[in-house]
Amino acid sequence: MISRFLRGSVLLVGLGAVGCDQSTATRSPTASCPPCESKCACADAGAASSTPAGREQPATDTQSLTHEISRKILRRDGSCLADVERLVKSDPRTAGWANSYRAQCSMLAGKCDRGKALLRDYYRENVEMLAEQIDRTVEAMASMYCVGPLDERGELLRAMMNLQKGAYQGNIGTRACNEAYAVVVRTRDRVKPKDDEDSQVTAAKSHGHYMAAGCLGRAGDCAKAFEVYKGGEMKQEWTHKVSDPAMLERLLRSNFESIVAKCKLP
Repeated sequence: MISRFLRGSVLLVGLGAVGCDQSTATRSPTASCPPCESKCACADAGAASSTPAGREQPATDTQSLTHEISRKILRRDGSCLADVERLVKSDPRTAGWANSYRAQCSMLAGKCDRGKALLRDYYRENVEMLAEQIDRTVEAMASMYCVGPLDERGELLRAMMNLQKGAYQGNIGTRACNEAYAVVVRTRDRVKPKDDEDSQVTAAKSHGHYMAAGCLGRAGDCAKAFEVYKGGEMKQEWTHKVSDPAMLERLLRSNFESIVAKCKLP
C-alpha cells in the first residue's frame, strides 16, 4: 500500500543547458557553439562541476537515492535508514514524503515503535483515512517490516503475514512456515480481537491452519502440510458430525487437495 503513496513522490528537476557565452542566448537551441578564441570556455562548459547559486539540485541525486532506498526495502535491509537521512540532507524538499521511507527503514532496522509512530503521523498528515484505518494499516505494515521482538499481538500478526506470503506469494521454505505456525498456535488463544472487524486475529483461530498448510505445500512438504491441515480441521465442528472415520478421511484428503493445489496425496 505504501508504494501507492510514493510512486508520484520523486521530484524531477530539470537542468538548463549552459551556453558558451551570453551572445548565444537568442540563438536556436540547436545552434552549434561559434569558433572559440583563446578566451572561449566552450570546451569546458559541459565539464563544470559546481552548481550556480540558486540552481536546483540535479534530479539524478534524488532519483538515485530513492532507487537505492526502495531496493534495500525490498531486500529487507535496515541500512536504508542512513540513505533516507542522506536523501533529506541532500534535498530538503523530500523531507515530507521521505518519512514514509524512514518509517519502513526504522522497522527494518529494529526500531519498530519509532517506525510505527512515524508512519502513523505520515498517514494523518498526508492521507485521508479514518483513525481506525490508520491503526490497522500501521499494524499491517509493522507485520511486514518489523524486525526484532514484538508484543504477542505483533508476533501473531507478523506470523500470519508470513504464512500468507508463503501460501499465496512464493516459497519461503518449510522452516519459516513451521516457525510462523508455531507462533500462531502459541498466541492465537491469548490475543483477543479488538473488535468484530479485527479479521487478522479472528482468522488466526479459524483459518491459520489453512495458510500453514498452503505455506508448507508451496515449500514442497505435502505430508507435513496435510498433517497441519488435518489437525486444524479436526477441531472444526463439521468433522464431529461425520461418524464414519473412512468417510471423514476421504473428505479431509479431498478438501486438502482442493485447498493446497500443489499437493496430491498418495
